[in-house]
Amino acid sequence: MSAIHFDQIQGNIFGGFSKDHAAFILLEINDPAAARAALNPGPSAKPNIVKDTEESSSKEVLRFNAQFKALRRQGVPEGSISATWTNVVFTASGLKKLNVPGSNSFPKAFLEGMAARADYLGDTGDSAPDCWNNLPDQPKPDRSKPNWSKIDLMILVASDDESQVSETAGTSGRLSTYLTKLFDSSSGLTVLGVIHGETREDQAGHEHFGFKDGVSQPGIRGVTPSDEPVANPNQGNPGQDLLHPGEFVIGYPRQIPSAREGVDGPNPDPGVIAGQNFYDSDPAESRVALPAWADHGSFLVFRRLAQDVHAFRSYVTETATQLGISPELFGAKLVGRYASGAPLQKPKYFAGSTSWPPLTDPATFNPDLADSDSLNNDFEYDDDQDIITVPRAAHIRKAYPRNQVPQQEAGIMNPAGDDDSEAESRTQTHRLLRRGIPFGKSLWAPDGGGLDDPRGLLFFAYQSDIARQFEFVQHSWVNDADFPQPGDGKDPIIAQDPTPSPISGCPFHVTQKAGTCPVDIKRFVKTRGGAYFFSPSIDALKDLLAPDRVASMKVARAAV
Repeated sequence: MSAIHFDQIQGNIFGGFSKDHAAFILLEINDPAAARAALNPGPSAKPNIVKDTEESSSKEVLRFNAQFKALRRQGVPEGSISATWTNVVFTASGLKKLNVPGSNSFPKAFLEGMAARADYLGDTGDSAPDCWNNLPDQPKPDRSKPNWSKIDLMILVASDDESQVSETAGTSGRLSTYLTKLFDSSSGLTVLGVIHGETREDQAGHEHFGFKDGVSQPGIRGVTPSDEPVANPNQGNPGQDLLHPGEFVIGYPRQIPSAREGVDGPNPDPGVIAGQNFYDSDPAESRVALPAWADHGSFLVFRRLAQDVHAFRSYVTETATQLGISPELFGAKLVGRYASGAPLQKPKYFAGSTSWPPLTDPATFNPDLADSDSLNNDFEYDDDQDIITVPRAAHIRKAYPRNQVPQQEAGIMNPAGDDDSEAESRTQTHRLLRRGIPFGKSLWAPDGGGLDDPRGLLFFAYQSDIARQFEFVQHSWVNDADFPQPGDGKDPIIAQDPTPSPISGCPFHVTQKAGTCPVDIKRFVKTRGGAYFFSPSIDALKDLLAPDRVASMKVARAAV
C-alpha cells in the first residue's frame, strides 16, 4: 500500500479535531473571482483561510493529539497546550460555481445533495427538509435560519480556546476575524449561517441524552497502531478492526467485501482504489472515476440533529418502571451501551461478575469498562444471537452490527448465507469516521437550558462513498425494521420516522412477562438541516481557489 499523505489530508478526517469549541460557517458563492480572493488572498495576507487549512492538516492534528494525550497521561492539566484548526469543504454546487474540472463526474448522491434524497434517508414528517429551518441555531435574526439549499461551502473552525470561536466583532479570535472578512461586501460570499458546537460543560464527552459519544471508531491501517502488532496485526485496540484508508479517503485501497480464507474478521487484503471505480454499490449506475485531483479528499456528511431531552428521559423512566427494570438498564438496551460508555454486551476478556447485564451502570464500580480502550469495544454479537443481552434494534447494534449474520439486509433475504466471516467483511465496507459535537446548552443549565431551547448533536461523518457508507447505514440498517431479522424494529435513537414502531419480542429483560411486550419506541431525534460536502486535499484546495490554476487541475486517471 502506498504511504498515506497526511500533509495533504485535511485534519478533521484522520486526525479528528477533538476540540471543546467549534463553529461552522455556511456560505453561498455569489462572485467566484471575489470569493477566491477572499478565501485565498495570498501568503502574507490575513486572514488566510487556505493557509490556516494547510496548517490544520491530518499530519499536524495527529501530532498535536498525540502530544496532548501524552501530557494527560503524565498528569499535566488540560489547557497546558492548545490549538485552533480550520478546514474547508464544498457542496456540489460550490464546485460547479468555481468551475472546477471534473466536478460533474462526482457520485450521484453527492451531486443531488441530502435534501433531494430525504425520502430515501427517512427524513419525513417533522424531519423533512421543509421543516429544517424552523428551529433557530442562533439568536441573531439574520443568520438564525440558514437556507440549506443555497450552501456552496462550509468553513470549520475548532479550538481549545473559546475566544477563538467567539463572534464578537473586533476581537483577534479566528472566527470573528474570518467573519469580518466574509461579511465584507467585496468578499463575493453571503454568510448564510454560523452554527456553534460545544462540549457539554456538565458532562464532557456525552451527548445530550447523557450517553458517552464516539466510543467506537474504526481503526485505520497506517494511522491506528496495533496493540498487539505480532499476535493480532489486523486490530488496533481489542475489538477494533483495522480498515484500509480508502474506506475514508480517495486514492487509497478499500476493503474487500468478502473474507479471506483462514482469517477471522474483515479481509486484510487491499481492495480497489477508492475513487477509481465508483458506483459499484449500485449496479444500475455506470461505473465512473472521480477526477484525479480528488485524491486525498473525502466526502463529509453533516446533519444537525435536534434532541428532545426531557421527553426522552421521561420516556425511559416511565417505560423502565412498566417493564420492572432500572432506567439505567432500559436506556442501555435502547443505545447498546450504558450512559458511561460501558458496553451492554459483555467484553470478551472481562473477568468480572458472571451476572450480566448489570441493572446499574457497571462503570460505577469499574471505570475501565467505559474508559479503557482495551475493554470498551472488545465484544461481538455472535454470543447474543438470541438477543438476551442487546436488542438487535439497539442503536449501536443497528449502526454497526459487527459480526452479526443478517437474515435480511437491503431487501435481500439471507445475503451472507451462514458465513459469519463473510458478513463481518461486508459490514466493514459501510463504516464511517464520526466527528460529531453537541450544540446547545444542557437541559436545565443556568443559561440557555430551558425546555424549548435548541440542543442536539452536530453529526459529522467522513467516507469515500456516501451511498455505500452513510446512506446505506441510514437506509438499510438504521431505518429498516426488518434488519437484521424481520420485525426487529428501527433504531430507537436516530431512525427518522414520525410514527412509533415496536421492537419485536421482549429483549429488555429475560424474565419479563410477555404481556408487557413489544415496547413501542417513540422518536426523540429530528433532522434540522444538513448537506453533503467534499473535503479536497490541501493542494487541490489551493488549486481550485487559484484563478490561474483551477483550469489545469488534473482530471484524467490512469487506466484501472
